[in-house]
Amino acid sequence: MKPELHYGKDDCPVSVSDSFPKDVELNFEIELIEFSKIKARTTVINEAQSWENPRDLYEVKARVSAKAGDGQPLQLPTTGEPIMFTFGKSEVPKGLEMGIGTMSRGESQYLSQSPPIPSVEGIEEVHFEVDLIHFIQVRDVLGDGRLIKRRIRDDKGEFTIDFPLQDCRLRVHYKGMLNNEENRVFFYDTRVNNHGQPLEFSLGEGLVPEGFEMCVRLMLPEEISLYFTFLSFIS
Repeated sequence: MKPELHYGKDDCPVSVSDSFPKDVELNFEIELIEFSKIKARTTVINEAQSWENPRDLYEVKARVSAKAGDGQPLQLPTTGEPIMFTFGKSEVPKGLEMGIGTMSRGESQYLSQSPPIPSVEGIEEVHFEVDLIHFIQVRDVLGDGRLIKRRIRDDKGEFTIDFPLQDCRLRVHYKGMLNNEENRVFFYDTRVNNHGQPLEFSLGEGLVPEGFEMCVRLMLPEEISLYFTFLSFIS
């Protein structure tokens, strides 16, 4: 490591003795013991039923209750009834969202008092109990709003592990719809227009539009998802 990248840097925040060789190249052996992106402290009560975590745009359903540090229940707007919110849209306090972001479907956690956890006036310490009931996967596939995926029926495979690969032979049913202000107009349905038979094709052969292939690459067996896009992108 060059001197300007370690203790030889003029504004290095760590001071060393005058005898330290800070003006020469140094070798460092570094062991990363642990790290955490989450400032909210969490304790698992019930283990999750899966390992997928909510991400930005996911639609989340959770039950949240709160207690003071002495165990006294606190009545909050989120107490009792499940809440619904879009992850990453600041629709719930930051600390709650950070904690829920570490959870998976069916998991329960305690969120202990820490800076991101909202405080209650007159109460020094607040603990939240969160049950993550369900979430719906919503993804901006390209990151620019041209292709949005919303999963409406869960799959039967392992997330990422069972995604279809290049040259895989696929059999899919699909409906093509145009949205107007009043209703959806179906322009193609394999179950109606293809004698009830699914569309069969292999990935990477260019037999379907690029946008259509992007969609199925992110799906697992028996999953049903709704994709929102521009007609020009899938035609």
